[in-house]
Amino acid sequence: MMPARHPTAFRLTLLAGSALALSFAFSPFPLRFLSLVALIPLLWIIETEPASRAFRYGVFFGAVFFMFHLWWLWTLVVPVEPVTRILLDVGVVLLFGVLGLFIGLFALAAKKLGIWWSPLIWAALEWLRSQSEMGFPWGLLGTSLTPYVPLIQSASIVGVYGISALVVLINLLTWRIIAGRKRAVFVSLLAASVLIPLGFGLARIRPNQTWFRVGIVQPNVSPLDKGDPSVRDATWADMLRMSHEAVARDAVLLVYPETASLVDIERSSSFRDSLQQMADTSGTFILTGSPAFHATEYLNATALIEPHRPLTQVYYKLHLAPFSERFPFVRSVPFLRNIMTRDMGDAGSGTEFKVFRAELPHGVALFCTPICFEAIFPDLLQRFTSRGADLIVNVTNDGWFRKTPGPYQHCELMLMRATENGVPFVRSANNGISLVVDPYGRVLKRTPLFVSTSLVQDVPRPLNPTFFRKYGDQFAYASLLITAILTLVRLGTVIFRRRPASV
Repeated sequence: MMPARHPTAFRLTLLAGSALALSFAFSPFPLRFLSLVALIPLLWIIETEPASRAFRYGVFFGAVFFMFHLWWLWTLVVPVEPVTRILLDVGVVLLFGVLGLFIGLFALAAKKLGIWWSPLIWAALEWLRSQSEMGFPWGLLGTSLTPYVPLIQSASIVGVYGISALVVLINLLTWRIIAGRKRAVFVSLLAASVLIPLGFGLARIRPNQTWFRVGIVQPNVSPLDKGDPSVRDATWADMLRMSHEAVARDAVLLVYPETASLVDIERSSSFRDSLQQMADTSGTFILTGSPAFHATEYLNATALIEPHRPLTQVYYKLHLAPFSERFPFVRSVPFLRNIMTRDMGDAGSGTEFKVFRAELPHGVALFCTPICFEAIFPDLLQRFTSRGADLIVNVTNDGWFRKTPGPYQHCELMLMRATENGVPFVRSANNGISLVVDPYGRVLKRTPLFVSTSLVQDVPRPLNPTFFRKYGDQFAYASLLITAILTLVRLGTVIFRRRPASV
């Protein structure tokens, strides 16, 4: 029952509290179950308020959630001019509002189209905000269930957006039970919505089969010190020492983090010769992140050093981080350069979905190397695996995030890619968290943050290609199509009813 006094304040307080609870359902917090009930106040608002108010309350809920979830963006260690720092801080506030707008649209659409369509509406809107150069698939609802490994195995069919839809459905059914409407029916539906994916997951998971041994090098260099020549020489020496230790433990593939070479490895022989010598002597393949300079353009790259072979396998990052690597849409809308500051990124991007090939002692390994936050995009990774990549090797540099929830969230966002595609996932992070994940999304071994260390671990073999890997995000496309059709039908009905009767 609503209190008679200050009903708006009550609603806002309730929504703010549930938004805070939802933020605790994500890494690094252990309260993941909160995502299964945190949407109930929002669903109650949608059912009891007019559409315009439901929209505004939805925007409020979304903005508050993302403020709690992404507050650490204000703490990023970014060496920029004061004016750029101010613009970035303002941009973070605008980001909360834009992301909140998607939740407002969810509330409006669920009110207009019917509350039972809300799982598909949510999935469609999550997919939409993950697209284009401004795509930002952070805080996807399905990611909250990543630790519940059996429950997320259906992502191999429906992807992370399907898991998000499942979370919304569980919230909706729980709300119906609380509301006291046909409780027996909704209890049965709730049990089925949990037990069916859980049973599928338990039946799907099998013991892993060992493929090869990987060595991950985590140098732990401050992002602000990477360009210092004295730091560079000491870092190289430390990385080579850890590499030899990993090779002594039978690692046949070594993985260095993003821009680990500190120089363009295609053009400079200083670091490449040391790696080539180690590869030739030990028979080990070495993958390293590297800056690349082509003509007047900077690119972010990975390169594979192969035993007794010249350097030929290089990947150039496709999806650049907005504002830091490239100002969004500046290449297609040139006048945007007028609002850029000198230190806003304008890097170049690659054009090829490169799949590396390494002839390891235990067979050929085909793998892709998404750089930094590229690995959080489901459709991008599926395009790599559909081209033959049986392994995802991610290189990144999360030192910018400091010791905040940021690096934990960034790391966990990527785990769903292993489950979706049924392939193992290897991650080398300059400052941590580095890890090895099996094809079911289970973390086999990981490193702590801000520690200079190496990790040696057996990598399991991939599974047979999943539905998601072969056909892509069909669930998201279907959700978008159904939402669009329902919207058109609704608009058509409204227009028809408003037409004056014929005389």
